[in-house]
Amino acid sequence: MLGGLNRLDEALEHITSTLALFRGLGDEIRQAHSLDNLGRLTARLGDHATALGHCRTALEFHRKHDYRDGREAQRVQDHLDKPVRVRTP
Repeated sequence: MLGGLNRLDEALEHITSTLALFRGLGDEIRQAHSLDNLGRLTARLGDHATALGHCRTALEFHRKHDYRDGREAQRVQDHLDKPVRVRTP
């Protein structure tokens, strides 16, 4: 939501905090959701290598837990398969 308001730095802080919380709890499903969101946001910020790493880790967690019968893993995989669009000023 904050990303849609162009408050990307604030969104990054919130997602990073949320990810840390879920890591502390050992909740890999919620970590996967946070990592997917973090990947999408870092891609918007132009850090595509980091974004790819976050999305790949999210995909691993979704596959490990077969969350939603694999549909969530497929959604993340589809996102990874899309070509990267680079914005120019």
